[in-house]
Amino acid sequence: MEITGLFSSGKHCVSGSSANVHALGWIERGSAITIRFRSGFDPVAGVVTLGIDTPAGRSTYIIDDDSGGNLDPEIRYTASISGNAALYVSGFRSTSGCYWYNFEMTPPAASVTRAAAPAPAKSTAVRPAAITGAPSIAYHCIAGDNVTNIHSLGRVGRGARITVTFDTDYDAVAGLVNMDLFAADPQPRYVMDDDSGGALAPELRLTTTQEGTVTLFVGGYSSIAGCYRFRVEIQ
Repeated sequence: MEITGLFSSGKHCVSGSSANVHALGWIERGSAITIRFRSGFDPVAGVVTLGIDTPAGRSTYIIDDDSGGNLDPEIRYTASISGNAALYVSGFRSTSGCYWYNFEMTPPAASVTRAAAPAPAKSTAVRPAAITGAPSIAYHCIAGDNVTNIHSLGRVGRGARITVTFDTDYDAVAGLVNMDLFAADPQPRYVMDDDSGGALAPELRLTTTQEGTVTLFVGGYSSIAGCYRFRVEIQ
């Protein structure tokens, strides 16, 4: 199906049972979202939104296969929570192929007013916590305002034990989401953490109950900004 207007992305390709993950950014509650696709195969797509503005976090998701015609998905929804959204794209029955997508967002007519973030009760004078072993990545930074960075960690099997440790220079908050577009119950499983790693750094531990693509969200407590590294161990 042809996409009206310009593509939001260049050409992406996916193969096997894994999913590509695209960060869509922070979406305000009440926004109308439309994502259209053009492809030469049978893709399946889903959007997971994770809010980090509560201690336990909040999550919503939507999945589509063929609503766009010609075996292409088309996702339309109105955001029920404010949060950071990730787009997952895979091939039906592990087929391989390439696709483009177009992302459109219409903010709510009356923008939802977010309460001013309270001053952090915890000290923000953070000394980096040392990671045991070599970090998995170089430093990444965030600018605050509840917007997270999103990192795809790849596909894991059922029963995988995942540990993510951090080295930060600020008070980071992080979440792990496990999403399987083809599960009988596709409800994403997620965990959130703030300070379990010591020195105000998060530490995430998740044992998967189903196979899926795992995505890491990293933000800041009370919307503060800073930089971090992380290390991932999967057993």
